[in-house]
Order: sequence, then structure tokens, then C-alpha cells
Amino acid sequence: MHAVVVPILPEPRDRAVEWQESFELPFPLLADSEKDVAEKSDQPTRFGVLGGLHDVIGRMPESVILDTRNDESEVVYTYEGETPGDRPDVETLLAKVDALQESFVFDCDLVDC
Repeated sequence: MHAVVVPILPEPRDRAVEWQESFELPFPLLADSEKDVAEKSDQPTRFGVLGGLHDVIGRMPESVILDTRNDESEVVYTYEGETPGDRPDVETLLAKVDALQESFVFDCDLVDC
């Protein structure tokens, strides 16, 4: 199985480029300037006027793991942060991905077993 980190910022593309360069991330950032993904993920703007002015703190972080082995992706894990810095640790996320990988069943008609 192959896992990919895909952070989505509720910011314009130029802001995502700044973050990418500032933190030298080993994965790409996606910009969601229109907040379409955030709205579909039920992540409302919080902190009143301040949250509306600065969307990165106006929305709580959310970590999602998708199983994309079928035609339609299935959400298999979600962590909804309660503060801007509230995120699961890397070990927790990797353990969830490992558990998903262990649930994979090979079809010996399709691959050599």
C-alpha cells in the first residue's frame, strides 16, 4: 500500500507556496482559497471576527485517512482538532495506516500469491 500526505490549506496558492518554502515540507500543500474542501468537510470558521480575518486559525485542524482501494474513497479515520495546534502525532497516524494495510486482502486470481 502507498500512503500520501495531502495537507489542504484554506488559503490562496501564494500563501501555500510561502508555507511550503518556509517549512521545507517533504510533501506538497494544496491551496483551497475558496474554502470548498473545508465547507464539504464541515469545518466552519471559528473565533468570530478574528477567525474570519485569518482562516488558518479560524478553522480547526482535521486529519483524515482515506481508503482509496475501491472506486469510491472511504473515510477510515478522522481526528478533529479542538485548538489550532491540536493534531494527532505521527505515530498515531502511521499506526492507523498500518492497520488499514493489514486489512488488505489479496485476490490470488489477480496477483501471484
